[in-house]
Amino acid sequence: MSPESMILSTLRGYLNDGWRPFFGTIKEKFRLNTPCSGGNDCVAPFWIYKGDIYLCIGCRQICSVERSQAFIHSQEIQYSNGGFDLTPLEMVNRKHTLLVKEVAYCLNVSESLVYRYIYEGKLIAHKEKPTRVRASDVLELMNDFDE
Repeated sequence: MSPESMILSTLRGYLNDGWRPFFGTIKEKFRLNTPCSGGNDCVAPFWIYKGDIYLCIGCRQICSVERSQAFIHSQEIQYSNGGFDLTPLEMVNRKHTLLVKEVAYCLNVSESLVYRYIYEGKLIAHKEKPTRVRASDVLELMNDFDE
């Protein structure tokens, strides 16, 4: 397996487990002192993070660093999803029911359209408030394409 395909395979597993790529900047002093400054099998340092843990998956060594002041998150990368940390697929797979705001994020539609889907019967709302729908129904709509 080539180093590039190894990184992609490893990255898919980590992303499915809730890790996110780190797109910010790393202070120069830290980059020079880390083992991931380019070893024999290092393709390129590629950092991912989950909470306070940062991993470099640029080589087989997989370096781990706990929360460090060296990692400066970019202000440019903003979720336009109302602050959700999960991808739509992760959300429908991890939760049994979803709030209207979450459904709107998963389907990439407005909240008013979600209420219309409920009114039209495309989604079935839970009897009690706040309005919630089954994640399995949302997943079905996510995969409903004209083909």
